Amino acid sequence: MIKGQIFSIDFLLAMVLCITFFGLLLNTFEIKNNTNNETIQFDTLSQKANSSFIALTNNKYACKLGDTTLAFTLNETMLTDINQLKKDIGLINNKIKLTIGNEVKFNEINSNQQEIIVIENEIFTCTEEITFNDLNNCLAGNACRYPKKNIKLMVSK
Repeated sequence: MIKGQIFSIDFLLAMVLCITFFGLLLNTFEIKNNTNNETIQFDTLSQKANSSFIALTNNKYACKLGDTTLAFTLNETMLTDINQLKKDIGLINNKIKLTIGNEVKFNEINSNQQEIIVIENEIFTCTEEITFNDLNNCLAGNACRYPKKNIKLMVSK
């Protein structure tokens, strides 16, 4: 019996190329899958931040006109406890930064944190209950005691 070469060099080269091709193909699928997961997480965080901003300006933190809560307003005196605020607006597992005008009310976000969603809007703020006459003056643009301030809510994981 004559013993010879078991695999030809052409066959070995073809196998190396096939394995390399399948490795690159799997790597491409893994990168695409990770990108999709990151996109889903970012979109979820964005939706959560938008919902939280709406909750912030439409629940117990909103300005009152008698027994009526004024939509898209913010009573600054109600913002005293960050943990209660986060619980009320549904961000208990997230880090937030809340800025009203130029004043930072709460800040848990580091400058090097990634995936920060910023929701910003200009709304009426108050520090006491609003009267009907005050509301009319503000809406008409006359001597409003309740200024519009830029509210910025930053949300991170």
